[in-house]
Amino acid sequence: MATGFERKLAAVSEEESGAQPDVGVTVLVAGDVAIDWLEESVQAAEVDADPSTRPNFRQFDGFRWTPRHGGAFLLANMVRSAMTQSNIDTSILQQVQVDPYSSEARSLLHSLARIELTDVGTNAPVRVSSFKGFSIPNGGAHAGVPPVPDAPNGAKVVIVDDAANGCRWDQTFVAAVLERIDRAELVLLKLSRPLERSPLLDLPMRPGRRSIVIINADDLRAHGVDISRRLSWERTALDVLRASKQHPVFQKLLQIGQVLVRLDCDGCVAVASAATTQLVFDPTGVEGGYAASLNGEMPGSTSAFVASLAAGLLRDPPPPNEPNPVSAVPAALKAAREIRRIGFVKQEDGRSYPTELFDARSDEFATVTLPDMPRDDWSILADRLVEDPKLPARIVTDGPDPTLSHVPTGQYQNLVLADRREIEAFRSIENLLREYMRSVGGRPQPLSIGVFGPPGAGKSFGIKRVVKSIGGGKIVERTFNLTQFDTHRDLVGAFHIARDIGLRGDMPMLIFDEFDCDFGGSSFGWLKYFLAPMQDAEFKDDGHIHPLGSAIFVFSGGVTHSFSEITSLARKAADKTVDPDSDVAKFKHAKGPDFVSRLRGHLDVLGINPYAEAATSDQAFAVRRALLFHSVLREQARRTSGMFPIVQGRRLFQIDTAVIDAILGVKAYLNSARSLEAIVASSELMGRERFTVASLPPGDQLRQHVDETFESFLRGGQKQ
Repeated sequence: MATGFERKLAAVSEEESGAQPDVGVTVLVAGDVAIDWLEESVQAAEVDADPSTRPNFRQFDGFRWTPRHGGAFLLANMVRSAMTQSNIDTSILQQVQVDPYSSEARSLLHSLARIELTDVGTNAPVRVSSFKGFSIPNGGAHAGVPPVPDAPNGAKVVIVDDAANGCRWDQTFVAAVLERIDRAELVLLKLSRPLERSPLLDLPMRPGRRSIVIINADDLRAHGVDISRRLSWERTALDVLRASKQHPVFQKLLQIGQVLVRLDCDGCVAVASAATTQLVFDPTGVEGGYAASLNGEMPGSTSAFVASLAAGLLRDPPPPNEPNPVSAVPAALKAAREIRRIGFVKQEDGRSYPTELFDARSDEFATVTLPDMPRDDWSILADRLVEDPKLPARIVTDGPDPTLSHVPTGQYQNLVLADRREIEAFRSIENLLREYMRSVGGRPQPLSIGVFGPPGAGKSFGIKRVVKSIGGGKIVERTFNLTQFDTHRDLVGAFHIARDIGLRGDMPMLIFDEFDCDFGGSSFGWLKYFLAPMQDAEFKDDGHIHPLGSAIFVFSGGVTHSFSEITSLARKAADKTVDPDSDVAKFKHAKGPDFVSRLRGHLDVLGINPYAEAATSDQAFAVRRALLFHSVLREQARRTSGMFPIVQGRRLFQIDTAVIDAILGVKAYLNSARSLEAIVASSELMGRERFTVASLPPGDQLRQHVDETFESFLRGGQKQ
């Protein structure tokens, strides 16, 4: 006896099902389907009816539940839209879109989501404010799956949405899909966890057929694949590359064909067994960064990605011998962003998914090739410097945008980072601070962070920029230089200030400069006074214990210039044979190891001199100098505006080559960033049209800030 699904499939017309095998390219879309119910408020004032005849329930605010086709239904709609907007002549075959109120729909997966305006104003985007869960109305173990439509002449493209909700356990569905795939030229598999249980993973490679698996990085992470998140594009991409060579789940995926690992809508790693691995990424972004910049959630971004990818591969077919056709990926990432940006659109019967998303043009993303073997020191910036040694000089004159348009950068207000090590260090602290701010509650414990770097490197400046970029006005910062404290009572006063800030409902952040200075005739004399506040969120004053509450402690080093330096002291302090007169013994006596164990994170600010502790040569120091030099010139616009004219439609600093060579190439700045800032501050720039050698301060003043190589560059005696 025919099932309800089969009867409906037989009754539906060719026009309704999209079954037009003689027209254009035949594309089959099938997989797990869903009915997505969207719940939104309806105010009584919105009901247009005569008050005298209005039912009583219309006097009150209510709600509307609007059903929309989701899952493979939504994917098919998006594929159709993507093909239309790309002017590709296609015939779309898909499972019958079941009436949400019919008896057949009772076996399907249903979801419920609350949607709301995400901002003030009637034109603000409407997105999901909360997901309320899933249900199968008939209580089945797995969701029902409508039959796969027939393709009499074969489908050139087969797209499968296996969301692990029912289709992979339906033997009839699997057999039908595999039969359609066997005759296809292009196969796109959109997979979700658990990965190892899908029979589609047994799909063999076949000459003449391109098979692409699309998987989200979080699904791989759920399988124990170690892929870092939100640190740097290089680290994340290298983690994916390692997993592709070692992890059994990933090896299984590669047996099908190419694997695209989506990093939200901000990046994608393309892996193939016999090809180089490529990374497509937003140079100014980070995984999850775009979604985090929007209020509310928006489902459907992976479907938009797959639909755009399919259209791109048909519009501009890559050569058959190109294993990684990443040219279609930037537009696919853009489509994934567009659906999130737009949100649910208004239709006559309620809100619905947008489909006008697909634009082949996208200049938001860059593409790079990864090294054949994972290399921890690999850096996109280092590769660019090999290709373009004049890059730092152009940063000085042109600025980071667009000079670094194909290099990962991190920006915290007016602080721009391009060195991978600094980006990872700052992002690590950013992630730590965000997690702490989200988890505040219960029994509080301060978040303690150590910040290290050479004198004048900008330690306090850097941490303040990070805090301001994530905390808005919620984090209130106070700075204390411990070299100016005379007694322990001064420190107690700082804790009272933090307590007062917390009682007002804000998050206190106390920056303790020179925390490792001498006190009371002892090296590292202040450390023991921080132990109880760091561990127990309380401090003693006049014999009374005061609760401190949640707080952020930032310890900025003056004696120790790197985290490895202070941890080295802590490790050596564990040796029972420590010389009692050594620095290690003094550190141990001052409770230094206990202090280090209470730090929850650290930040090493590299400064603008070559990084002495780098495992390999520091290739990025000239870029760090260029970014700072350009930033200082921009900040002093009152003095430098005359040398910043518009040239061919862009503003470019007019600076002598010898000045740029000296600023970027000098061996050492004696006080790191502070020295470069002092040189600019003491140069004669007011009203000048060009920063010339003659604008610099005289030699005896320069030698307060730089070594003798600076003047050698000015005389042309050294080259970069």
